[in-house]
Amino acid sequence: MFNETSSLLDANHERLTDDDVVFVYSEDGATAGEYSDEPVPLWAADGNFFGSGSLLVDDAEGDFALDYGQDVVLLNIIESFAGSEATILLDEVDPNYTLETDYTKFGAWVGSEGHTIESATDLTADLEDADALLIPVPDDEHDDDQIAAIEEFAAAGNPVFLFNEADSWDTDDLNHLASALDLAFRFDDDEVESEPGFDWDDWPITQNYDLEGHPEWFEYRPGAGFNPGEQYEAEIVDIIDGDTFDVEHLDKGREGMEDTIRHLGQDTPETPSVGNDPEEFRGIEDEGYLDDMGQKATEYAESLFDEGDVITFWVDEAELPARGLFGRLLAYHGYPDGHEREGQVYNYDVIEDGYAKPYNSAFTDHHEYVEAYWDAYEAGLAVWEESDAESTEERWNRDVQTLRFRSARAIDATDDETAVWADDGDAVVGVDTDSHIALVGGVTNADNWEDDDDENFVFSANLARELSDEAVDDDMLLIEGGHGQFAASYDLSFEGQEAFHRFIEGLDAMWFQAINVLDSEWLDVDEGRHAVIITPPDAGFEYSDDEVDALAAYIADGGAVILKADTDVPAEGVATLNDLARDLGTDLRFTDTPLGNVETEAFNDDFELWDAYEHDGPTDGDDDDDDDDCWPPGQC
Repeated sequence: MFNETSSLLDANHERLTDDDVVFVYSEDGATAGEYSDEPVPLWAADGNFFGSGSLLVDDAEGDFALDYGQDVVLLNIIESFAGSEATILLDEVDPNYTLETDYTKFGAWVGSEGHTIESATDLTADLEDADALLIPVPDDEHDDDQIAAIEEFAAAGNPVFLFNEADSWDTDDLNHLASALDLAFRFDDDEVESEPGFDWDDWPITQNYDLEGHPEWFEYRPGAGFNPGEQYEAEIVDIIDGDTFDVEHLDKGREGMEDTIRHLGQDTPETPSVGNDPEEFRGIEDEGYLDDMGQKATEYAESLFDEGDVITFWVDEAELPARGLFGRLLAYHGYPDGHEREGQVYNYDVIEDGYAKPYNSAFTDHHEYVEAYWDAYEAGLAVWEESDAESTEERWNRDVQTLRFRSARAIDATDDETAVWADDGDAVVGVDTDSHIALVGGVTNADNWEDDDDENFVFSANLARELSDEAVDDDMLLIEGGHGQFAASYDLSFEGQEAFHRFIEGLDAMWFQAINVLDSEWLDVDEGRHAVIITPPDAGFEYSDDEVDALAAYIADGGAVILKADTDVPAEGVATLNDLARDLGTDLRFTDTPLGNVETEAFNDDFELWDAYEHDGPTDGDDDDDDDDCWPPGQC
């Protein structure tokens, strides 16, 4: 998160578009100065000089700026140059900002990591014993002697960091230094504003950074913000709804600061003032009913907690940084001391009692939360009392005439293995029926790409059936999300496919389910789970030998594996999927050939993928003549 940040410009004070210089951009849709509705450069590197439009790690807004991980990235960069036990200087020659008043928390954390951070009031002398230099936007220009000292310091291999601030009177002074050092970047003074959902208090929150080029800069470590393995206390100030509380912090140096906790792993219906999308809740068509249940979920929370209650909360190592794109703290929490539910976790309970569905991100206990959801659904508790997935209207099911792929990637496949070609003859979909594997050169079925009546939905359902040994009617189509897919902006996860959920649901109550674990318990054809979709893992994730073995056994039992990747995916993620394809025994591979946005009618008629999806009718678990029938799949 970049608090009160300006954009960066090139050396001519024009748009900076060099990806070899910029390593952090805003998300799409940001605006500032020379930029409009596009990713805006926020942090750049020119050799061992670094420039940010933000003060980055100052004590802004109750230190919440440090909950997003930029402190970790900054120190990782410093250590990549200076190693351990570094002496870090904060330039206070002509200060707008000082270590004592503006960088207290970062300074304390850096000290706990074995480094020393000091104020520099005489650069020429102080730099002699330093290993890194931080320069917040100064109150005056650096003189020639100071600039020469900085140049000599950097020439010795030490990192130098320049920090600007939006709407600063002194940006020209920082640009004077950048110009004198002949850097590839300059600083604008207009504030960057982000699209709703990618900002907090109008400050850009981003996941758009160069993991491929600089993986070591983004490696996880406990930071100055909230860290896994620690517990924190807060007092409830207001119960917003069933999944969101306002709190006041009581410890960890944050006493008196107000914050919003978004309960990790669960999602209750919204209250009427916000409104609901019925496609997000299985078997429910009535938005008004969900509005009512949103109010009941709030009343459920109010029956368990009072304003003024003190709760213990903690964050998840699989959900870092611990703040979402809306700036809310993503956390689990328990109940006050002496409560009848003391020792239990509220996040889980609200699902178990039927007032919420799982929010299918990467959180650690995803499996247990999904099991609780199934049990509540089967029992018809709370929200699920009016759910009737078996009666969901079939929609968008028709013969496939046209398929569309955004940012498509070519597949290396023979003509016999190619199910779909682009107009130029490149394969977009390869199908290896013998290995029960398909490669799709596009991340299809996402709500931000597909139309509601898109025939890609029909194709996806048919592909799962074509590849598996048994029809997938009334069973479960899985999507894997345990390798960082939810957090990757280029990727596909369960959330954000609501229209596809509803399409699948209308196929006589087939299930579409997220899984975060690839093991024999989940990958079980006998439990009705006949196909799994896997999109590229986020940087730093790989598939273990045990996961590959579980997928191989699943295929041997008749299950299908569908791999998807487009050209927005970093090379590392595509390489990992290609390694997985190899390990599972297929010769199909993703290539590096970009095809752009593809709309095609070039299909291979040897595959039975093009007719409307056919099914035999729902299975509801009440058929006494077939003890194997089970609804939901695997739950009887």
